[in-house]
Amino acid sequence: MKHIAILFIILNSCSVFGQSDSFLFESKSHFKNGIYTTNEEVLRNSPKYPGYMLGESKPFLGERSYYYFKDTLNKLPFKDDLFAVVFDGNLFINYQNRFHKLILTGAISTFYTEVVVNYS
Repeated sequence: MKHIAILFIILNSCSVFGQSDSFLFESKSHFKNGIYTTNEEVLRNSPKYPGYMLGESKPFLGERSYYYFKDTLNKLPFKDDLFAVVFDGNLFINYQNRFHKLILTGAISTFYTEVVVNYS
């Protein structure tokens, strides 16, 4: 019975495939500046809004809104999904309505969150 189970495991392992949506991020990876709307755009390193910057306008009472621009004269309202922003090659992931910088540390990369509190 053991031999049949081992043979079954070996034959069944031939049909196992790896992760197809992965990408090797390393400390030398360079991201294109722009606004990324999905994870797939980050994996392909092709932003939907290449070269654009993102700004935020917070009304006193109300919902925050974003705008995008290449120069400060033409600010357009941003109505698309927002996944990440790259500025000067640094990737900032939008998570829980905050941007967190992705720090590439090794084989397994993650992003760290920081809480900055200013007292006056």
